[in-house]
Amino acid sequence: MTREPSPSDQRSHTLHLTASGRAVAQRLYDVGDEMVTEIFASWPGADVEALSGLLERFASDSQQYARRLRRTRDE
Repeated sequence: MTREPSPSDQRSHTLHLTASGRAVAQRLYDVGDEMVTEIFASWPGADVEALSGLLERFASDSQQYARRLRRTRDE
């Protein structure tokens, strides 16, 4: 992994994975995909769709909450 200062924000750094690090990250994604596929294999389609909708709602509400926090902090 390499680390370099962010050109747009001097308080942060950008990390770059090595080829080996990318391979490990890809394996983690693959294992996660396998897990989700296996778990949802026995779920009715309607349940998967309901969960998906709830997760989208949660993500949207979380983003709105974060925006409100930033506005409050910036005032």
